[in-house]
Amino acid sequence: MRNVLMLTFIVSFCSFAQTSYTPDNALRKEIANTLWEALKAKTPATGTTMMQYLMTSDEVFQLYENAVGKNGINPYEIGVVAGFVEDVCKEVSSGVSITEAESFENVKKMQSYYKANGIDENMSNLQKQRKYDVLILKTIWVGSVNELESKNSVVAKAMAKELLAASRTGVATGPKLETTASIQTPNQTPSPKKTSNTNIANGNTIKDVVMITTTSYGLGGMYISNDVYALFANGESLYEPSEPLETMDVDASKRKNPKHWDSWEIKNNVFYIIDGQDGDVSDWETWFKVCPAKKGFRINGTFKTSDPFTGGSIINSSIVYFDAQGRFEWKTTKGGLGGWRPVLVNKNSSGTYTIADRTITLNYGNGTSESLFFGLYPKDDAHFIIGSSHFLPVKK
Repeated sequence: MRNVLMLTFIVSFCSFAQTSYTPDNALRKEIANTLWEALKAKTPATGTTMMQYLMTSDEVFQLYENAVGKNGINPYEIGVVAGFVEDVCKEVSSGVSITEAESFENVKKMQSYYKANGIDENMSNLQKQRKYDVLILKTIWVGSVNELESKNSVVAKAMAKELLAASRTGVATGPKLETTASIQTPNQTPSPKKTSNTNIANGNTIKDVVMITTTSYGLGGMYISNDVYALFANGESLYEPSEPLETMDVDASKRKNPKHWDSWEIKNNVFYIIDGQDGDVSDWETWFKVCPAKKGFRINGTFKTSDPFTGGSIINSSIVYFDAQGRFEWKTTKGGLGGWRPVLVNKNSSGTYTIADRTITLNYGNGTSESLFFGLYPKDDAHFIIGSSHFLPVKK
């Protein structure tokens, strides 16, 4: 375990400018205790007592800080956490030791990837801790359990692969501790809402868009992650699309976000993703179709995001109002709804909108416009995706 955590993480010459978080000890204890309850049954019986102490005490984070917090490096920069996950989990899943030079390069690549994609930069401090403390804990559990089982733990290797997927997307999905089917009966095909036939991106037919809902543990006991994949007829898939699929420059997208492009397959109602980088296969028995909208579709009401924004001018927004006349307004200030009411006069945050198929176009009063990916949950028309952010109605 010491070799896995210490040898693989030499970051002496790296300078990380990623967004960091300041851990709250009370929240940390809650996260650790809740996660241990989920992992206890997966832990080898011979190591349960030792692992319980490690996972629920301050020692687990001290071990992590000692491994990565060298030469002024902040261990709670989110890119550093992701690099730690990559190095430990690659070694566990492959069984091949990573050299110091390889570790150094891996961390630099992860830093660049997080910076280029702006992953989680706009999450609150608590949101960051909720996600990245979970990643740290699960990674140390993976390394420790693999050592307990002579570096040949099947369950540790399986979780390592899932954590690798989490580190490359910034989503702390972890193992499939639970899959929720509260949105719709699994794999049920919803009634068609699409009327246009414009599902073409650079000549590549868009086959479908699907969503996988998984949970991991953190603040309040659970963190829900909705992962979206755009599926193309040639067998390629795009993770978390944010721009309009119909007009997307596929080649440019692959150059900018190569790790978001994989391959897909559906067999016997099981959804498979084949990693475009290393060929690892992930599968889900429960998944949902994200529906397109018919031309002229309108949204009516006030909605809030259920997760952080990741693109466009809406990146700092938390609440949006739409009406049946085709008008919208974003609330771009932080915090809750409070007494906010849309006034539709701020030209920088309000204007008119149109929705067609899988695209929403926002025309601002200041003369600018932007188009983003749009998709409807199969549950109803009041739950939807704009860009890569998920919205639900504000309760009156």
